[in-house]
Amino acid sequence: MKNKNLLFLYALLCSTEIVAEYFEVELLRYLIKPTLMIALSVYFYLETESDYTSFAKKIQAALVFSWGGDVFLMFPSCFLPGLVSFLIAHIFYILAFYENIKSKPQQRSFSLTFLFALPFLFFSTILFSAVFPYLNEMVIPVAVYTIILTSMGISAALRKGSVYSESYTNVLLGAIIFMSSDSTIAINKFIYNGELPYARIIIMVTYLLAQYLIVKGCLNLQASKKS
Repeated sequence: MKNKNLLFLYALLCSTEIVAEYFEVELLRYLIKPTLMIALSVYFYLETESDYTSFAKKIQAALVFSWGGDVFLMFPSCFLPGLVSFLIAHIFYILAFYENIKSKPQQRSFSLTFLFALPFLFFSTILFSAVFPYLNEMVIPVAVYTIILTSMGISAALRKGSVYSESYTNVLLGAIIFMSSDSTIAINKFIYNGELPYARIIIMVTYLLAQYLIVKGCLNLQASKKS
């Protein structure tokens, strides 16, 4: 892959963000957080600009809306707009992954497809059941978000056989880690009222790793088509 300097910049910004979270340096956090997805998005664009397919555009859109979610969630009063922004990001990920699945469909029985989906459905059901008593007026937005997030994970799992193994593994790991990051947000906000120890660090470490793995997996796929 080209543009290693941008990838290094992303790693540096991520490290700085984690340090800012750990030491609770709010000014540094407000300066760094909006730059994270910009760096990753520019890196992804430069890696794909010579073959900027509809798949690449969907991944790019997911990164842009993730950036919007990052910015909104910096402000407690903007939790709902942040939720909507990330929801749209996940929809673009679903559309991109479905494009992979459709390009090389696998003949699977309903039972086998359900087995792919079952771990995601089980995890999301447990999580939603845990936060449900605390949701109040947020029950519908969180329910919708949970459905879309779960669908994103399932669509990543269903890419098996339709893409090269390295791309599949990276994207699937990224999707799983993304779900764990969002789950930590929900548990911290609704059950612990923002007081879960080290929650912000856990959320950012998992989120930033997840986004990188998804991007890496998508670039693996783009590279494999050229070879």
